[in-house]
Amino acid sequence: MSGEFLPPPNLGLTLGTLELGVLIATVLYGTVIVQMFGYFHSQFRDRTGIRCLPRLVFSLVETIETSFLWVYLYSRTVEHFGNADILDQSHWSLAFSVPVGNIVVFCVQVPLFAYKVYRLSGKWYYVVFCIPASTLRLAMGFAIAVTMTSQSLLISEYVNKYKWIVIVHLSAAAVIDVANTAALYICFKKRSPSLYVR
Repeated sequence: MSGEFLPPPNLGLTLGTLELGVLIATVLYGTVIVQMFGYFHSQFRDRTGIRCLPRLVFSLVETIETSFLWVYLYSRTVEHFGNADILDQSHWSLAFSVPVGNIVVFCVQVPLFAYKVYRLSGKWYYVVFCIPASTLRLAMGFAIAVTMTSQSLLISEYVNKYKWIVIVHLSAAAVIDVANTAALYICFKKRSPSLYVR
């Protein structure tokens, strides 16, 4: 029949995931803004450079990253409304959101986390580990942007072709996050052992 109705594609794993991801990223962005506001109205006596870094990173760079995510969502849901095939095509805003997000993470991990761990522990071991690992993550973020924008591949094709970049990027992120948590836990435990005694 010429008037057959085709069932709509299952958009839960593509469009639904995209919308939830951008929504969660926006909520976290709002949380960061509230935390930044609280930090600047607190009585912390950090050095001027440490106090200025969040202003630049969170108010400018994090806003740019969240804007890129919203541009990507708009391009998929409004500009190409009803076209499910477009969900697998890359877009410049998605490619650029990765390195911009990594710039934020780099600026938090190296000057803030590494500096705090150094100040709390008095040892350079974490700084020596954190800087190369964070630089690797930053480099992989830029590699993702360059390879994604320089080739017209579908996202699924991109992930298959450049799987190693994605794996190294995500692995570096996981290692750094675990190292941050462990280093800060160890530092706080050594400084305040009475908090951990039962």
